[in-house]
Amino acid sequence: MDNIHNFHPLYTTNKNMEVKSMKQNMIIQIIICWVCMFFVMGHFHSTHAETIYSENFENGLGDWDNGEGIWQVGKAESGPGACYEGNNCSATVLNGKYDAYKDSRFKSPSIRLPEIKGNEEIYLRFWHWFSYSSHDKAYVQVKEYDDEAKQWNEWVTISDSIHQDSVVWSPLKLDLSSRAGKKIQFCLYHIAGRDSVGRSSESTGWYVDNIEINLYTPDINWRMKSFENGWEDFLSNRGIWEIGSPKSGPEQCYSGNNCAGTHLKGNYAAYTDSILISPVFKIPFLSVDQEAKIRFWHWFSYSSYDSGIIKIKILDEKSKWSEWIEISGSITGNSSVWVRKTLDITNYSGKKAILGFFIMLEEIQ
Repeated sequence: MDNIHNFHPLYTTNKNMEVKSMKQNMIIQIIICWVCMFFVMGHFHSTHAETIYSENFENGLGDWDNGEGIWQVGKAESGPGACYEGNNCSATVLNGKYDAYKDSRFKSPSIRLPEIKGNEEIYLRFWHWFSYSSHDKAYVQVKEYDDEAKQWNEWVTISDSIHQDSVVWSPLKLDLSSRAGKKIQFCLYHIAGRDSVGRSSESTGWYVDNIEINLYTPDINWRMKSFENGWEDFLSNRGIWEIGSPKSGPEQCYSGNNCAGTHLKGNYAAYTDSILISPVFKIPFLSVDQEAKIRFWHWFSYSSYDSGIIKIKILDEKSKWSEWIEISGSITGNSSVWVRKTLDITNYSGKKAILGFFIMLEEIQ
């Protein structure tokens, strides 16, 4: 095969998402499409209760600090070619490529987070687009103010590395609940390194728009989930996944107008892994004879060496998330039609969880 990425993206869609009690089975029905890999699922749905902080940069830099001189605010004239929404956004460079060998933190104003109670959660959420050369990357970091010592603590990284290239603007959502009641500051940390022989390697960098910190009150009830209203509380850790109507791959969703896919208008990008991440949901407590299953529809087309996989994270008794746990085998090759798949999550009875739909792209050695 001349081109190892000669196939379509992964898509997910949803249809008639519901939780059923049939015989002694509890079915969480989801619909997905890969080359299209996506799903519809009953989920632990978060309803927005209060906006704690927001910034869209339409009025300029505001109270943000771009002290190292890399970050700019204005119209995106390179990279994505336009901001996610409105006229202005923030970027490592608005017109061209970022400087070599120059790291920079774009720092928010200080923000006092509210106390939380019950199931309430606090999340930082924003939209971003990025293109990084090899050995360059970015992170989101946060630091807390020590009210007793009257000083700031060190920066702590709270995101995975942001690197390689995104195809589209996508949402990123990070949990700040453990810092409830604290005064915090967060930053977008851009790192421009060098390649293996010490040469600079620049690209168009990181663009960020519509930053919010929100207080959410989860609704524990399972309900049907579809992508007809867009992203809602789903997110992607790297900008490969899209939500909309597919123009390639299966060329239509399993049901409705929208589904999720690794690329809706062509082939997925080479060498760029990405995860479509569900909202938090609660798996009901089950009796001895009951089972909990996730059911979805998917369509896929993978080139050699590439694959998809589905994993789950579980929140433990100490409110810490587990590592990703595989719950499906590798999804490889091609499907000719939409295929229904069912995954057993009975072992996680009574737990809060999130699902991750992984696209794994490997380079031929």
